[in-house]
Amino acid sequence: MSTLPQTATGPFVVPAGTPAKIVEAAARTVRKQSFTEQVEYLLTTVGPRITAAGAGLRDARQLPAWRRGEEPREEIKLDRVAALAEVTAAVMVDYPPAVAASFLRSSQPALDDRSPMLMIRAASDGGLPEVMSEVRGALRAFLQG
Repeated sequence: MSTLPQTATGPFVVPAGTPAKIVEAAARTVRKQSFTEQVEYLLTTVGPRITAAGAGLRDARQLPAWRRGEEPREEIKLDRVAALAEVTAAVMVDYPPAVAASFLRSSQPALDDRSPMLMIRAASDGGLPEVMSEVRGALRAFLQG
């Protein structure tokens, strides 16, 4: 089992296993965490730029308020943060935070050379599940090696 960086109230723990099991476990783990814990996790692993960009913010000024427990007005931002945390948690089972950040911001061959972070950012309310299905496929391919 891999214990990831400590959040304010507890660790994000994703067990090692096959790429499919890791991706599935990361999704389950993130769903159990509060929005504030997800934000804290992202800020301590991939940093404010990727967190803000992936959530659809123009800049990182809103992140300290989110870290203190305020929630965004738009629900899609909650969902985007959860998606970013899920991808980060899965990558970090085998790799350090810098690799998770790189995976999120870099174009991925399995996504037709699109960036997971920008796909998540561009997703609308109804489109995020479809985007995450594609991103999870790319994530499994990445973890497979």
